[in-house]
Amino acid sequence: MPATLEAVSLRRALARMDRDAAIDAEGALGWFGWDGEGPLRLRRYDLQLYLWYQLPTKYLAPLDAKRAAAAALGRLLALLGVPYAALCDAPETGRMLELWERDDPAAPRELHKLLEASGLEPPDTAQLTWGSVMGLEEAQVRDDVASALEVALEDGALRPGTPGFRRRQEAVVAAALAADGRLDSIHAERLQRWRSRRPILERVADEIAAPAPPVDDDAAASALAPAIWLLERAGDGLALTQTGALSRALVREAVERWPDWWDAELFGPPNQEAEILPLLHLHHLLRRMRLLRRTGRRVVATSRAGKLTPAALLEACATALLAGDTFDASVGELTAALLLAGEPVEIERLAEQIHPVILAEGWHAGAARPSIHQTGAAIGQALARAEPLGIVTGQRWKDRRLTEVGRSALHTGLRARALGPATTI
Repeated sequence: MPATLEAVSLRRALARMDRDAAIDAEGALGWFGWDGEGPLRLRRYDLQLYLWYQLPTKYLAPLDAKRAAAAALGRLLALLGVPYAALCDAPETGRMLELWERDDPAAPRELHKLLEASGLEPPDTAQLTWGSVMGLEEAQVRDDVASALEVALEDGALRPGTPGFRRRQEAVVAAALAADGRLDSIHAERLQRWRSRRPILERVADEIAAPAPPVDDDAAASALAPAIWLLERAGDGLALTQTGALSRALVREAVERWPDWWDAELFGPPNQEAEILPLLHLHHLLRRMRLLRRTGRRVVATSRAGKLTPAALLEACATALLAGDTFDASVGELTAALLLAGEPVEIERLAEQIHPVILAEGWHAGAARPSIHQTGAAIGQALARAEPLGIVTGQRWKDRRLTEVGRSALHTGLRARALGPATTI
């Protein structure tokens, strides 16, 4: 249970220690925010982070001095009756001090394992993935969630390592996020950060602040007909070529079903998957989503693929379509925002608006800055990825338009990007 240590009690306990140990212990208290006057609220979670990360990596002192600081803090907390004082002298604390001291690459992994095993580390859930970079609101909410987990552990509601622990832990996190609008505050903070990055995103930020209107299963199934076909064909496994591509027979079957993907009258029947960009991108997308998996010279639909309704599959595909931090993903995001804002599906017109933004962000193609033609090519690739998902329709180079299902899909994908975890400042 989080302990509240009164200033008078802290000073009395420090006075009972020898001078060097008291100096070390008081220095450690400063890391927890104690100013020497008011009370200090100390959680086991704070102590873990201090002993396993802050003390080993932030103190500019020899290893023996760090060990002495940990031991001194342990003696102080024991004098105050703090139940988790023994953590200061625990074997895992000594091990973490040593790993960080020698810059062992295993140190971050060991830290993660220890925090996870303690049950106090706020886990990622279906509701929220924590960012490696956090705004003030998110950092405060994460701190609140850690406190809720600590209370649940001390009350006996959570016991790490027991059956059902992860499920119960996620329930505690969900309840903590729902209280006082905490999850909403994180979403609002992330959306504000996202919309401020680029003027183009500002045009759709208010629209995607709310979830997309639902798409019924029939409409989703119609839009996703190529994806559903490929997943069904892969139910018993599909043969792959030596290069890992779909077979010629399957490629030709695809263009017979969707003749807009290939001009057979002009070029004759296709010979390889690489010639049919919508099919190529669809195959790669479903592999990346782990709805298809390769096993030897075959590709097979996973069990998860069969469990998704068409509407759920559309949402998952839309989210995956716009995911990533690459140049293509950046262009794809801007393309999606402009289409959702009402711009026509015209590569040249889209490129005129996107290219200045790309240049302003410092993207480079090798040693040179990307040209407007390279930006246009990336937009074309983005549209090719969207085509087999029913997001855009019409002939390849004219009369293309955003579908109603496509509006919902782009809304979903952009909202996932806007509300997703930040990885860079």
